[in-house]
Amino acid sequence: MVMIKIMGTLDAVVAIIMLLELWDVSPWRLSLTAAFYLIFKGIAFRGSWMSTMDIAWGVYIILMMLGVHFFMTWVFLVYGVYKLFFSWFV
Repeated sequence: MVMIKIMGTLDAVVAIIMLLELWDVSPWRLSLTAAFYLIFKGIAFRGSWMSTMDIAWGVYIILMMLGVHFFMTWVFLVYGVYKLFFSWFV
C-alpha cells in the first residue's frame, strides 16, 4: 500500500519535471532520470496497459529533451495527475 502511494507521488513529480521540460527550464539530468524511472518501472511491472503507458511516457520525455513537443505532453500530464489521485484516494 505504501509502495503504491510512493510510486503515485513520484509519477506526479515526473509530471512536474515534464512541465518544466516543456518550458525548457528543467536540467537535462533531472529529465533523463525521470524518463529512466518511468521506463524501468514500466519494464519491471510489465503486463498491464499502465506499464506500457509508463514506457511510452518515459520515451516521450526523452523525445522532449531532443526538442519534440506536441499534444501528447498534456495527455501525459493528465495521466500523471490521474495516477497521483488514484494512488492516494482510491
